[in-house]
Amino acid sequence: MAIYSVVKPLGQRFLKPLVKLLSKSDPDFLTWVGLVFSLCAGWSFALSENRAMLLAAIPFILLRMAFNVLDGMVARQAGKTTAHGEALAEFTDRLSDAGIFLGITYSPYCTKTLGLLAIIVVLLASYVGILGKAVGAERQFGGILGKVDRLVLAILFAVAQYFFPGKWIGVPDGLKNFDILMIVCMAGGMVTVIQRWRMIGRQLAQRGKK
Repeated sequence: MAIYSVVKPLGQRFLKPLVKLLSKSDPDFLTWVGLVFSLCAGWSFALSENRAMLLAAIPFILLRMAFNVLDGMVARQAGKTTAHGEALAEFTDRLSDAGIFLGITYSPYCTKTLGLLAIIVVLLASYVGILGKAVGAERQFGGILGKVDRLVLAILFAVAQYFFPGKWIGVPDGLKNFDILMIVCMAGGMVTVIQRWRMIGRQLAQRGKK
């Protein structure tokens, strides 16, 4: 969440000049474009036996992050915010998470079981975030490991794997380098689930809905 609070306002300021340029675009189209970039990132990771693909994934992740911000900014600027657009953004966010992390899971640098377990926890954390709004609280973005945090970690691990292709010092026997990323995502994701659940409970209690 600390990364999110820093990256989002910086990203909004950086992308603001593009909002006017894209003001006539359909925000839903921008949402779909962001999903395509996510799938390209995942595919790059899956093909990263050629280590250059680790670096190729990074611009796709950055573009995915950019379009994730742009669709909302364009929608608000053009007065095109809709419930359908919000639902589409949430739906494609989950597909994007799965696409990128499945690609990492099926790379040569990750144990598949750990990768799949991490994806389940990541999706669970996202589900609890959405659940808040469904039960009368707010959409929860809090917690120590949100979407932006996970993507920044994926970028950092990709860079580290490219420049240090051998097994990292300190990684226990039987674990691969990206296994550490998945363990961090599982641990951070479970803490985030608990944090968001407690936030929902507090908000419902304050609103007399508990």
